[in-house]
Amino acid sequence: MLRFEKDHPMIWLFGEENKDAFYKFKNNITGGASIVFHRYHEVNKTEITRPHYNDGEWTYDEKGKTVKKIVGFDANGLYLHSLGEEMPCGKLYFKENDDWRTIEEQVLCDSFFGFLEVDISVPKDKWNYFSEMSPIFVNKEYDETICGDYTQKLLKSLDRKPTKSRKLVVSLQAKKILIKSTRLRWMLEHGCIVTKLYGYIEAKRRRIFKGNSAFGRTGMDKNKHKKVTFCDEVQFNRAKNDFFYYDAEEYNGAYEVSKRSRKVKQNMTLQIACSVYDDSKLRMLKFYYDCIDKYVDRSDFQYIEMDTDSAYMAISNNSLEDLIKPEMREEFEKYKNNWFPRTDTEEHCRIDKRTPGLFKIEKEGDGMVALCSKTYCIWTNDNQSKVSSKGVQQKRNSSILTKEKYLECLVNKQTTDGVNKGYRYQNQEMKTYEQKK
Repeated sequence: MLRFEKDHPMIWLFGEENKDAFYKFKNNITGGASIVFHRYHEVNKTEITRPHYNDGEWTYDEKGKTVKKIVGFDANGLYLHSLGEEMPCGKLYFKENDDWRTIEEQVLCDSFFGFLEVDISVPKDKWNYFSEMSPIFVNKEYDETICGDYTQKLLKSLDRKPTKSRKLVVSLQAKKILIKSTRLRWMLEHGCIVTKLYGYIEAKRRRIFKGNSAFGRTGMDKNKHKKVTFCDEVQFNRAKNDFFYYDAEEYNGAYEVSKRSRKVKQNMTLQIACSVYDDSKLRMLKFYYDCIDKYVDRSDFQYIEMDTDSAYMAISNNSLEDLIKPEMREEFEKYKNNWFPRTDTEEHCRIDKRTPGLFKIEKEGDGMVALCSKTYCIWTNDNQSKVSSKGVQQKRNSSILTKEKYLECLVNKQTTDGVNKGYRYQNQEMKTYEQKK
């Protein structure tokens, strides 16, 4: 719900006069990140080793501390937390401007609020600092030709041709991307540099949402919507010659015809979706650099996998709190409830258990394999495991979604096929189908 107050700066839709701002948001909207940092860690078997950049090449430590625990943290209602942050209000216009020095001062002192279109990079003297988790998220189109030798051989064995796809990736540099001023300020304070400013979208700031507000539809791409009509055979023959014709299905002599929309009414508040996504990424960056990396030595932890609102890591002790630097212990105790739920009383536990933005332990284990995005397995020595397998029905494929199969895939480089089954109405009949994944 919205807070309606006197002098409330409303959320404005986009019109013809400010369509440039709309398309800036539309072309730069990025969802949640899903990243694999390390393929495998297991208690008492693997060590925490980190990459270092020196003299133009990356090297790894030969020796590191032994892993003692795998722990995964999950952020309570991350998008709800981000929705409670300051939102861009008022009518938004994109203004071309290349005077970065003036705008930089305003961003750093927090007198500017909105979005900026910039070229940004991490300088080489900060590559070691950002060696594990890069602060720059960007949508890029690529194909499998950029993959390594193993993936290339696998593609050939499967007779698959490289196909282009657009993915959200992390990078040490990006050109002409739109960033919210709050995240950009954090990036500048941590050493990133803006090499060029193209323009900005300035907005009024206000925390306008409260409660369990929904935002998902604000980022909806209405260009993908189809208009569905039912018609007879004569009308179908006319419809299939229409420029906007997309697809059709026959049902007992009648036809269900799908067409692309002739006119799309762009009445989505994309600025809200972009703001929520940006603040969510900022929260995960802060959790890494302003919490974990600040209070724990890097030799004591290593990220394995990160999803939109969760992070799994290997640590060199039985709990994260046991690894706090002695000189930072007092400060950590003072501010730890900005990151983690309180545990001093039952009432605080009950309240903080659902407080948006706080990180709770989602799963602890003795080993983890992360094969790719959203495909991982974390297990304990008593054969309790948590499995993620995007696109594969877990109940139907439980026999192959095991610790042993994940390890076999990683070590022996052997692929495993899962089978999805379902029902589909086709050619006037209800049919079952099988799909290998």
